[in-house]
Amino acid sequence: MSNNYFRFKQFTVRHDRCAMKVGTDGTLLGAWAPVGLARKVLDVGTGTGLIALMVAQRQPLARVTAIDLDSEAVMQARENVADSPFAERIEVLQQDFLHYDLEERYDLVVCNPPFFQDALRCPDPSRSLARHNDSLPFSGLCRKTYELLAESGLFCVVLPFDLWAALVREATEARLSLVNLTEVCTKMGKPAKRVLMAFSKDSLQATERHTLYMMDAEGNPTPEYRQLTGDFYLK
Repeated sequence: MSNNYFRFKQFTVRHDRCAMKVGTDGTLLGAWAPVGLARKVLDVGTGTGLIALMVAQRQPLARVTAIDLDSEAVMQARENVADSPFAERIEVLQQDFLHYDLEERYDLVVCNPPFFQDALRCPDPSRSLARHNDSLPFSGLCRKTYELLAESGLFCVVLPFDLWAALVREATEARLSLVNLTEVCTKMGKPAKRVLMAFSKDSLQATERHTLYMMDAEGNPTPEYRQLTGDFYLK
C-alpha cells in the first residue's frame, strides 16, 4: 500500500508511523466482532487504532479503551481518533496489557495479536514488537483477558488459520470457551487463511462454526463479504 493513509467511509487511518499498517486482518475483526450491547470495550495492541474506530462506529453507545506498548503507535492512534467522529468515546493509552491493573470489566475485548513465534527477527524494533508474540504470548493474553472480561463478555481475535488450535488450548486453560469459529477463505475453492474467533466465560454455550469467502471463484467480492465490510470500505 503506497499511501500513508487508508480512507474509510466515516474516518481515515494514517499509518506512516506504525509498524503494522492497515490490513485485512484488522478490518475483518473490526467488522466481525459481535458488538451487541457492548458498552465497555478494550482493544489490545491497537496499533493505528483501526479496530477501536470500527467498533466505535458500529456501536454508538460503546466507550473504547485502546492500548499499545509502542509509543509511536499510541501517538498515531491518538491522532487518528482525534480526527474521527468518535474522539469523545475512545481513549488511547500506552500500556502493557499483561500489567494492565484496573478494576474495570469489559463487555468486549478485541485483539489482532502478534503471532510470529519462530520467524527471524525484524531489525526494526517497533515492527518486531508488533509481529512477534514474545511481549504478548497466547497464555498471558488469555489469562489477562479472563481477569478483565465481564461475566457475559466476549473475547474476539483474528489469527492465521494454522494457529487457532494453539490459542484455543491456552484459552481453555484460562477458562475461556470458544463460542464462534469463522474460517476465512480469500477465494472459493481455496483453503482458509485466517480465522475469527469469539470466546466467553460460559462453558455451556455451544460453538458456532462458519466459513466466510471473501471472493467468489471469479475473484469478485462475495455478497457476505460486501455485507460485512460495506459500512467501511469506500468501494
